Amino acid sequence: MQELLDQLSSTFEVLRKEGVAPAISNEEFQRLITQLPFTLPSELEQIYRWHDGVKEIIPAYDFLSLADAIVQYEELISFGEDEQDEDFFNKNHFPIFQFDGDYFSVDCTPDSEKSIYYFSYESETVKTYECLEQLFHIIADAYLSRAYYIEDGMVLENPVLLRKIEKKYWSQDQLAQKEAEWDRLLIAIHEIKNPDSSQERSAEKVQLRELSAILGLASPADMDKESLIRRLTETYDERATIFLVDFLNDKNSEVIAKAASGLGTLRAREYLSELIQLTKHSAEVVRNLSTHAIANMVSPNDQLLVEPIIELLSDDAVLVRIAAVEALGQLRNTTTMQPLIPLIQDKNSGVRYRAIQALGKIGDVNAIEFLQQRRIDALPQEVRMIEQAIHSIEKANSTDSFQ
Repeated sequence: MQELLDQLSSTFEVLRKEGVAPAISNEEFQRLITQLPFTLPSELEQIYRWHDGVKEIIPAYDFLSLADAIVQYEELISFGEDEQDEDFFNKNHFPIFQFDGDYFSVDCTPDSEKSIYYFSYESETVKTYECLEQLFHIIADAYLSRAYYIEDGMVLENPVLLRKIEKKYWSQDQLAQKEAEWDRLLIAIHEIKNPDSSQERSAEKVQLRELSAILGLASPADMDKESLIRRLTETYDERATIFLVDFLNDKNSEVIAKAASGLGTLRAREYLSELIQLTKHSAEVVRNLSTHAIANMVSPNDQLLVEPIIELLSDDAVLVRIAAVEALGQLRNTTTMQPLIPLIQDKNSGVRYRAIQALGKIGDVNAIEFLQQRRIDALPQEVRMIEQAIHSIEKANSTDSFQ
């Protein structure tokens, strides 16, 4: 475990990660653990003696300081007691990662495997990792491979790459469970494509009915396709892309749009040309989600996408224009500054706000004059965004000058 923590320390230092608290003192640690009805696993103690909390250690989730974790633990137990629900939260689980009402907790039951469980106020508790060491192996590897990466101060993820990393550390039982889920999806795909298949495949039809019950599906109609697309996307498995692409030929525009969105989530860059073609589709929902999919994938190296995305700024649909502006922000290409400047005066606030943010990301110092002019007539919320964009531009140019 210590080797993993040392690796993460080096990673955080190189990435200049903010919100990393110092280690907890021995006196504070001993004082706090007396408030708990169980003993913390030695690995967790080791982690607190590494850092007593890390803001957004993984996307959205904070690693709680020991004091904050104890407060959250007591609130969860108290809530269950108030609701007279003894099963609401396991009293031997200790929350370590938190995002709003969602938690990852360690099982501190004596002689247990110290597994990690996902808990939410709105869903059942689910085991997600075998132990703390497995979780931190995945986190360390994810940062190293850029499955986790820091952009504009936020920790983001490449979900497909993260899933590949997780597979490296999953147990045989975890791998078998995921493959069983994948096999059931393949059966559902076959049934939707072949609704009149023979009755000889009765065993597979039983499995499909079980899957349909989970998905809330009634029949192999268009809604079935959309739900199946959602499940395929949520596998974060690159094998799903070939099936999503097939749905791009569907007659239903909603199905096409959802499939395009799924390809964006799965970062399926090999299908960028298909997505660009879909931005010319007659249905607004297809153009919108296809443009959003492209925005999910683009990076500053994608110079060939500059012109196709700029063309989308003149689309009649506001949502398409918003997605195009977001994509230009991701490209961070100074040549896109000029077409973005008029949009900070757009009549639609969503377009204006995204254009301001995009200019901040692009970092062209020439944009500051236009942003300052816009600030004169801007609303308070917009003024704050303009100031943030100007600060980002000045910071970027200050760093460049220093280097």
